Formats: sequence, structure tokens, C-alpha cells
Amino acid sequence: MTSVLIIKITLGLIGAVVGVFAAVKIGRGVKKTSELIDKVIKATDDAATKPLSISGAEGLMRQRVKRDFPGFDADYAGQIVRSAIATYFAVLNEGTGADRLRQYCTDALVLEVEAMLDTNTINYEGVKIHSVAMSDYRKHDTEAVITYQAALEYKPPKKMLQQHIYSAKYVYYLTDEGDGELASLRCPYCGAPIRAIGKNKFCEYCGGGLANQEISVERTWKVNKILKLR
Repeated sequence: MTSVLIIKITLGLIGAVVGVFAAVKIGRGVKKTSELIDKVIKATDDAATKPLSISGAEGLMRQRVKRDFPGFDADYAGQIVRSAIATYFAVLNEGTGADRLRQYCTDALVLEVEAMLDTNTINYEGVKIHSVAMSDYRKHDTEAVITYQAALEYKPPKKMLQQHIYSAKYVYYLTDEGDGELASLRCPYCGAPIRAIGKNKFCEYCGGGLANQEISVERTWKVNKILKLR
């Protein structure tokens, strides 16, 4: 065997060994990349399916409300708020039926949702409310307001499942004085603020009849605002 042949064989063996090591290294790199991708996907899935945490002030807020309203049923109130939120999304998805909110919500919120139906193009698929809890309570001269937080999920069109926190204002109007609920009411004809309380009223700006709205301040708890926090 000539020295040239020996050298060729040696170089071939070295090349083969290097190739094996390179293949192993590449394989390990591919495996690590695949594992990293799997971890990212799992983290994304966990974020999408794990309910978000909400305020832990439920116990304290219940005590404060009870001091001002001894007969207040906190469990029933929580059910009302949950029903209001569920109906809110159902109405937005169906694009009609805002009147269904009247049993849980103020006239102001019903009018707001009616206006949203004219512009809303988003469908909230698979809405699921995980939990609802009190997060704050304030009592003023003309109203008492309990703020609830709701952890829920839904899937917007062509997007992944999402987790969000919504707030709902649960309000009791103590007097007819001040703006109260009417602070957010607008004339359905001209958009001017509505200041009159009661039936058979007319807009002071355009004269549009408001009889069908039956605007009044009720002596009962109702949801007057639903907002996405995050």
C-alpha cells in the first residue's frame, strides 16, 4: 500500500468521523429547536386556556355593602351580573335583542348596546365566564356602585382563544337628583344628553319623543356599564 493511498484512506476516515459528529450536532440542534418550539406552543396554549385571576377583595366588599344594605343578597347579585354579561355577549353576537338586557341593566346601557349593534362586526365565539367577583364598592350621595370583575374567554374570528378581564358596574340610584343614570343617556335622534326623568318626555334639543324608552331611575340594583379591562 503506497503512502498516497494510506493518506487518502486516512483522510476519508477523518471525513467520515467529522460527518458523523456534524450530523449528531445538527440533530441535537434540530431537537433543541423543536423542543423550544413545543415549549412556546405550550406556553401560548396555557395562556389562552388558563383563566385570568381577578380581584380577591370579595369578602371585604361584601361586608361594606352589607353595612349600607343589610338585606343585600351578594350571591344573587353575582348571578345577576353574570347573566347580564352573558346576555350582553349574546346580543352582540346575534346583532339584535338589546331589550333582553332590560331585566338586568339600566336604560343607559341598553341604549349603548343598541348603538353598538349598528357598528359591531366582531363575533365572540364560545364565550365562557369562568368567575365573577366584587372588586370595589363606593357609596355617594345619589348612588351606590359595586364594581365586579369577570374572568372570561372567547375566540374572535380567525384568532386564537383569548382570556380577558371585564368589569361590570352594578348600581343603585338613591335619589332622582343629579345626573345619575342619565349622565350617560343620549337622545336616539340627535345624540344630545337626556336630562328629564320619567315617561312621555321629549328631547329638549330636537323635540324627539322619548316615550318608548320609558326612561326612569329605578330603586333597584342594575348593571349600567360593561367594559373590557384587559
